[in-house]
Amino acid sequence: TLASGAVRDERSEQRCSNDRSDYLGLGLWTEATAALEPALESARTRDGASSIRALALQLDLGWALLQRGELERAAALLESSAEALDVDDHAAPESVRALGSLAVLAKARGELARAEEL
Repeated sequence: TLASGAVRDERSEQRCSNDRSDYLGLGLWTEATAALEPALESARTRDGASSIRALALQLDLGWALLQRGELERAAALLESSAEALDVDDHAAPESVRALGSLAVLAKARGELARAEEL
């Protein structure tokens, strides 16, 4: 039935969410990236690219890519997330994460003045 399919999808999504969190928490950046890319695509399709859920996944993927040294891909995701989240609102948890990630990115690029500013 439709209802059982929705429950099955929800359980599958929860399991994937736990895997992503585990991979990120353990520093398994390749595995995290592999789990986050389809999750982000799904969130963008289902909830819209500017949804908080999609933007949070985008931040996670950007962070994983940053840790893997894929600075340009990470920059594109992190910068667009920060712009969409309106990082001037320091009260929102995602905004704080975006600013922190951008500071780490700037430091990795050798842009120390920008990192300090963020």
